[in-house]
Amino acid sequence: VMQTPLGDLSITNVSYAGGTLKFRIESYDDDGTVTARFADGKITGEFEGFGQSGTIELRRTGPAGPVPDTRPVLNLGPEAWREDLRFLARELPRKHKNAFHLTTRAEFERAVAELDARIPSLSDSERVVHLSRIVAMIGDGHTALGWLWLYPRVPLELFWFGGELRVTRAAKTHRRALGAKLVKVGGAPIADVYARSLPFIPRGESEGFVRSTHADLVTHPVFLHALGLAPDNARARYTFEDE
Repeated sequence: VMQTPLGDLSITNVSYAGGTLKFRIESYDDDGTVTARFADGKITGEFEGFGQSGTIELRRTGPAGPVPDTRPVLNLGPEAWREDLRFLARELPRKHKNAFHLTTRAEFERAVAELDARIPSLSDSERVVHLSRIVAMIGDGHTALGWLWLYPRVPLELFWFGGELRVTRAAKTHRRALGAKLVKVGGAPIADVYARSLPFIPRGESEGFVRSTHADLVTHPVFLHALGLAPDNARARYTFEDE
């Protein structure tokens, strides 16, 4: 993941050959490419995408030596998750400019208490997804729990065209789905899936933001599993309709 002032960008399609590093960076609604080289303790190169192009230079600012392991630890016990939940519930309202401009403090605290009670009966991934629901209650798109890169997604990209959710990109193994309309997920009509997803999307944003975020969420089995629409965190059943 590349963390930027514009949000977290996913890094994919990484290759390194002949001293040249290439990778793709993706947000929920756009993408770009980076081509760079490493020399003299820094990475320099070019990027193109997100409606612009330019040069980059990355320098190491931390101490030399082994890179610390900063990967998130997800296999926590219930009490550790409760500690994280309490930290979130305390710090988010304190750090945010106006956390309760769309939801009340009472509604927020009630949602925290409900999740706290459910934590022992949920899996680690379900705890992550439901934590994101509490953050989404704040209502703005720049306040979110960035969990999507932690779990696999299916090899499809979707986009809402009016009232139809269609496949705009697909891996070679799923080319038959390209252009098709997604009508069901896990046996549930797509309208029901959309409605059940809304609590996990900031409600103070535009319809375009909500639909784009929903189209991305639907490609993550871990999210669908938390909604009871997929058998596990790696698989989901999709029903398409072609012309």
